[in-house]
Amino acid sequence: MKSGSPILQLPVETLDRILEYVPDATILTTRKGRGPTGFVSTWTTSTTDAAMLIPFALVCRRFRDAVFSHSSVWTTLILGGKKTSPKHAARIAARSGNRLLNVVLYLGSAYDSWVHGVDMAMFWPQVADRIRELQIIFEYPPGPGPQATWPLIFETPCPRLESFAMNSNRWRVAFDRPYPLFHLSQTSALVHFCITDAKNLPKCHFSHLTHLAICGFGMREVYSSIVHVLTRTPKLQSLVLSRLDQLVGDLHYNTPLPLPALRRVVLDSLHPPAMLSNFISILPRHPQGYSLQILGITPLAQQNHIHQHLGPPLTQFIQQIETVYIGAGTRKEGTHGAIVDTSSIAGMTASTLVHLGTYLIRNHRHHSIADSLEWMSGILSDHALRLSVHDVWIGSIPASEAFHAFYAPVRDFIAALPALETVTIFVDRSKWPVEEPSVRFLPRADSDGRDTRFRSSASKLKTVRIVHGYDSAAARQKYVDDRAYGKLLVPHAPTRLRLSALLREMETGAFGYLDHLVLRVASFFEIDEGELDRLRTHFSTVRVEHMDTPRAMMFPLPDCAVEPESFPGLAWDGLFH
Repeated sequence: MKSGSPILQLPVETLDRILEYVPDATILTTRKGRGPTGFVSTWTTSTTDAAMLIPFALVCRRFRDAVFSHSSVWTTLILGGKKTSPKHAARIAARSGNRLLNVVLYLGSAYDSWVHGVDMAMFWPQVADRIRELQIIFEYPPGPGPQATWPLIFETPCPRLESFAMNSNRWRVAFDRPYPLFHLSQTSALVHFCITDAKNLPKCHFSHLTHLAICGFGMREVYSSIVHVLTRTPKLQSLVLSRLDQLVGDLHYNTPLPLPALRRVVLDSLHPPAMLSNFISILPRHPQGYSLQILGITPLAQQNHIHQHLGPPLTQFIQQIETVYIGAGTRKEGTHGAIVDTSSIAGMTASTLVHLGTYLIRNHRHHSIADSLEWMSGILSDHALRLSVHDVWIGSIPASEAFHAFYAPVRDFIAALPALETVTIFVDRSKWPVEEPSVRFLPRADSDGRDTRFRSSASKLKTVRIVHGYDSAAARQKYVDDRAYGKLLVPHAPTRLRLSALLREMETGAFGYLDHLVLRVASFFEIDEGELDRLRTHFSTVRVEHMDTPRAMMFPLPDCAVEPESFPGLAWDGLFH
């Protein structure tokens, strides 16, 4: 770089501030030939990929000095799994000054002989009192090495530890002395706890814990074990229970838990269905509102009448809802990229939200899109849903032929809502880049008698809002995961939003009962004025809004349903698929 370059004239403070935005909050790794094996905590992580700073350090001496002297960007230590040895980590720790540290520890690898050696024994006590966040990942079945490392790690006090996460990657790790660090009350600052695919749960008292995630447990008494943990978390605010299988044991504990601060709950893929029903019964409803997500509903639950298993509390809530969200879609899941079909329905009041969702593997011998459709039709036909709903959001239902079967039950549901005033149709263009605005989900008022239950003359439905947003955060994360950092610097090119499909639908006269159209779009979308003029001949008012605020573009969640501590892509962030 030339010595007279303007960027070299920036003050050191400005350059340091720029560098803080470079490392991304990710610890993804790749096992050669096996795809991504990364793991992050369910809750917000402070870990960053400081390796992204190395290209900056190679630009020139001034950049090199700025990178290596800026202590706040060198606070993540990634140990094991052929990542960083304690000797190299000691240099990073020295660069961090006296700042708190975030440690990611890979165990179980055949290459980790040093992890339980002399270097680690000398290094760990030097950094333990500065650890704020600790994530432990088992990449392979644990051998004697990780077992020997356990006492060193967990018997060394970590008085500033705020966040702990462990993922054994389905190896279901069990230890003779689980979590001695917590038993010794040496983690008084702990507020986030996430454990995945293990066999033990801590039996200590978490006096300050606010966020708890327990995932991937299959054991004899998983229900009672989790209940006992919950009785020792008096300040808990958010709870995620996912992929739990009760093998044997009773489910008779039905006393409401003393969790006065609990506001957000996710119950994902709990089996048998009776365990799901029990958790719904014992978890308290916060008087100022709460968010309850029930995900991973399977054909088994569908065949056994979902309302029976969800219990009276959910039925009572359904009778009060004002806003309904309906969605369906597909996504790839797991290292093998299995296609998963999803369907989703949520009911909301001003302060409370209940969300039900299915994850069905396509072409699985026990799962099909027909199962999801049957479940959705059953929920939509519930008369209690229709009494007070005045706003319906429809989102992320693809236009592909596989999902055409969803259109009819959605239209029938809308047609039977006597108080409905507004329908919002949302499309995330980062997922569906060629989708055009359409009102295909609305009931038709054709003269040939179709949709006979829909009396357009008596309907209060007069407004349709079409939202075409763009999830820039998800797109950015994809660039980072692909290490296509150059694309992060390229602004989004202007894109024409075609209205031809919407015009064809309106020209049929089937939607003449609509008076108002709102087009809410991302700022880079351009709309042809000629097409807008043609639309104005079909509506009393046509309004175009350009908005880029994520909350303004999406389903308006109540405050209690927004989880500020959720890591992107997990739990609440993926609420509406």
